[in-house]
Amino acid sequence: MAGVQAEVAPQTLPLPGRDPRSTSNAIYHPDGVRVLLRLAKKYSVPLLFVTNNICNQLLKFQDAGEVLEQLLGLREGEGDLLRRISDTWFGMPHLKGKCVPFDWVAFAAMLLYDRAPTTMRVVQQELWVGRNDPSVLVLRDTSNQQQNDVVTKNLEGTELYGVVSSVSYVDHAEMLALAKYAVATHSKTTSVSK
Repeated sequence: MAGVQAEVAPQTLPLPGRDPRSTSNAIYHPDGVRVLLRLAKKYSVPLLFVTNNICNQLLKFQDAGEVLEQLLGLREGEGDLLRRISDTWFGMPHLKGKCVPFDWVAFAAMLLYDRAPTTMRVVQQELWVGRNDPSVLVLRDTSNQQQNDVVTKNLEGTELYGVVSSVSYVDHAEMLALAKYAVATHSKTTSVSK
C-alpha cells in the first residue's frame, strides 16, 4: 500500500517533518524506496499500488469491535490477542467511524491480483515521486489530465516515474472472506496463553 491520488486532497494531517502525501512505511527508508523504484524500472518489474484513498473507500469500520466482528468474524469473548491488538490500534476516540485496516486491503489486493481478477479492478496511473523525498508517492488518473489546484499542489515537488498499475476496487465480501479464512485456519495463534 502506498501513495495518494493526485485528484484528492491528502487526508493525513501535515506534521512537522512529514509531508501529508507521504507513505508511512516509506518515510523510514527513503533510500530503499529510491533503490526499489530504480531496480523496478531497470528490470521492468511491474508495480501494483493500493492508495490510501482507495483503502478509505473500500473498507472502513466504526470502531475496534466492528473490525473484529466484520473483518475477522469474532464475537465477544473470542480472539483474546486479536481483540487486544484491535482495541489498541482502533480504540482511539479520534478514529471513531474512521477505522481502516489499510494493510489488510493492500494484502487482499496483492493476494487476489492475477488469481481472482473478477474480484478487483486495476487501472493504469501515472506515478509521481517526490524529488527530494521519495516517500511522497502520488498517483494520477491517466484518463483525466485536467489541472486544478488540488492536482497542482499534490504534484508539487515531484517528478514522473512512469505508468504503474493501481487498484481501484476490491470486492468487499472477498476481503472479509479472506480475513475470516485466515482467522479460522490460524485460530490457535489468536489467543493469549494464561
